[in-house]
Amino acid sequence: MLTRPCARRDLLPLQPWPEDAGGEMVYMAEQEHLLSVPPVGNSLSVVLRDDGVMRFVRFANHRTGDRVRWDLSLVFPTRPPADD
Repeated sequence: MLTRPCARRDLLPLQPWPEDAGGEMVYMAEQEHLLSVPPVGNSLSVVLRDDGVMRFVRFANHRTGDRVRWDLSLVFPTRPPADD
């Protein structure tokens, strides 16, 4: 339990991320753009992707100001149900 005000900037209320600042997670298959997931504060994005679909964070530019982006990426293998 916190007994004094928090001084860490990254724990203060989140500022909206400007649309023109970049920083979105992009999913592509070969040269085809499939999906872009923009940064949104305090959110969880779950994407099921096939083999061969790559993902990357598009360059975040100077328009982000003092905003910070943190990514936590987890990969879980999926398997079809076993036939009995």
